[in-house]
Amino acid sequence: MKISVIIPTYNISNELSYCMESLDRQSLSKDLFEIIIIDDCSTDNTFDVARHYSEKNDNIRCYQLTRNGGPGIARNKGIDEAEGDFIFFLDGDDILPSDSLESLENIAFKHQADVVTFNWAYTDVASRPALMIPMRKDLFAIPSDKRELIKLYLLF
Repeated sequence: MKISVIIPTYNISNELSYCMESLDRQSLSKDLFEIIIIDDCSTDNTFDVARHYSEKNDNIRCYQLTRNGGPGIARNKGIDEAEGDFIFFLDGDDILPSDSLESLENIAFKHQADVVTFNWAYTDVASRPALMIPMRKDLFAIPSDKRELIKLYLLF
């Protein structure tokens, strides 16, 4: 297993389907990544949606916490369950372009990297799912200096 995608969820049953469909379209072979969904005691049918996808795909597992603890607790549970060489945190209302995991895996291998980072952008996928038009990017450029990158990360 190369990549463990950890998705903490809480009351996002509508958005989770977009996220899962974007992971289903990844160009990276499904035997090279796993998806771990951790439901943080949702009061809607988020866990049912997660379970639906895990029943259809061998590389997806889902868990439900016994009490609500926030996304950090859910991510930690995902880390405990992860089998991949790399951890990829993804929110359940996020979507990925279809070549994302393959690109990240290639970069990590090429540079023998311990950490790979990238920029992201807000989109309005609900009203324009086929377009994925960025509405705002988080950073204009990601610094290559490690100290500056860590400083920016901690400021988020």
